[in-house]
Amino acid sequence: MTARPIHDELELSRVADLLEFAAEAYQHDSAYQRELALWTIRDETYHRHGVGLAGSALLAGSLPWAGLVRSATALPDHRVLQRRLAGETLLVFLTIDDGRYDHLHAGHALQNTWLDAVDDGLAGSGLAEDLELPGFPQAFMRFGYPTGLVPPSPCRAVDEVLGNGF
Repeated sequence: MTARPIHDELELSRVADLLEFAAEAYQHDSAYQRELALWTIRDETYHRHGVGLAGSALLAGSLPWAGLVRSATALPDHRVLQRRLAGETLLVFLTIDDGRYDHLHAGHALQNTWLDAVDDGLAGSGLAEDLELPGFPQAFMRFGYPTGLVPPSPCRAVDEVLGNGF
């Protein structure tokens, strides 16, 4: 399992291509749009506490950077996207093979990287894509310092998630 930065201009262009393709696909995917609507709360006064991602946790201008693309989300053009990616720290996690063992190790490395980054005050987001790299890309993450205070998302109570039997 290896993790390496993505900073080459050609690789950044490929990543921008993949992000554009994924965003356009999500904009036209009705099942994705329904699921997104269920998990993102626009008006928190009409929902139970802790169900979904609070609207207050979504910073202005964070979409589609947060990976959440609504049907009306304005997508940046390729050059803007590539320039923004070049200003971030991007990591790709690669494995030699693509089996369960590899997925487990990639997930473990991703978790440790994410936790270390958060501990250092960074914010991260990830996605898995085929970047034509040697090996099997398991995850692709972008890290950076948030531009403002990131409010926590409301959390559901443990007994609500696990049931009253616990």
